[in-house]
Parts: sequence; C-alpha cells; structure tokens
Amino acid sequence: MTHYELLSIAVSLVAVLIALVSLVRARRVQSELLGYEADVAALARKQLEMIQSEEAVKRDGAVSVDLVEVGSSYRFVVRNVGTTEVTRVGIAVGNEGSSGPLVPSQVKRLLPFPKLRPSQSFNLTASIHINSPRQFAVRATWKNQDGSDGLSEHHVSV
Repeated sequence: MTHYELLSIAVSLVAVLIALVSLVRARRVQSELLGYEADVAALARKQLEMIQSEEAVKRDGAVSVDLVEVGSSYRFVVRNVGTTEVTRVGIAVGNEGSSGPLVPSQVKRLLPFPKLRPSQSFNLTASIHINSPRQFAVRATWKNQDGSDGLSEHHVSV
C-alpha cells in the first residue's frame, strides 16, 4: 500500500467516526424531542379538559343556599350563582318528607321556583325557635337549560 492509500484510508476512518458521532447525537436529540412532544400532547389534553369543564360551568347552572338573619328572624336565601338561567328550583331541608324549618304554606306557594336568572335570588322564611338545631343540611335542585338536573348540597348554620 502506498502512502496515499494509507492517508486515504485514515481520512475515510475519520469521516466514518464523525458520521457515527453525528448519528448518536441526532438520536439523542430526537429522543428528547419525542419526550417534549409527549409533554406538549399531555398539556394539550389538560387544556382541552379545562376548556370543557369551563364550558360545562357556563352551560350548567349553580345554586347556593344561605341562612341569613333578618332582624329577629331567619331566611333561607336561594341564589343562582351560575352564569345561565335555571328553572324549577327547589330546596329540601333536613330529612326527606319533613319540611324542617321551612314554612309549609310558603313551600307550597313558592316551590318549585319557576325561573332564576344569574345572580337572582329568592327568600324562604325559616321557622327557627330556641329548641331548633343550630345547623341544617340543605339540598337544592333545579333544571339546567339543556334539561339536565342540577343538585347541590349545603350545610348552613344559625
């Protein structure tokens, strides 16, 4: 072998070595990019879930119930805290079948409340006396605009 052939083989081996190093680095970069791509896909799924839950909150109503002292008496304040109108709003206090501290004649006259716009509220008188419990479990029910039922449970206290 001549001197030029040996030099040619040496240059070829250096070129092969550079190509191998470049290939290894390219694979490492590609695996990092695939990892980043998986992270971006997971973030996109999470954003989609958040958008869907925000849309559900916008689409569905939300009703809150508070017990408020007015002078020497108490009232249940039922308020639409959602962003859409709700219909057929009702509340139940305490055990099923008993009206609890609600005034039965007022319950018959007002419930189910026909329509509550966002931020609108209505009051029900609470018949609370000295022997009444200090805390009540209240269940609010309503119909959303899409016809689905809504339910929220609250604990209110004197």
